[in-house]
Amino acid sequence: MNKRKPKTQATRLTLEEKAFELELEDMLRSTGHLFPITPEQVEAFQKLGFDEEVPDDCKDPLADLIKKNKEQK
Repeated sequence: MNKRKPKTQATRLTLEEKAFELELEDMLRSTGHLFPITPEQVEAFQKLGFDEEVPDDCKDPLADLIKKNKEQK
């Protein structure tokens, strides 16, 4: 008996699915959820105003975790 797994074929996207995928990727890159790669995506992300300086207490999260761990002991 031959018990091989059946071959799986990659599903092809319809034109609507492909358009949706591209729109979703552009939106995610423009909002910073994915790394922006085009100048338009970078500009859209910069308009959101997330380019502010990180507060000092957030710059080293590992040190903060170690400090909190020592406080609990």
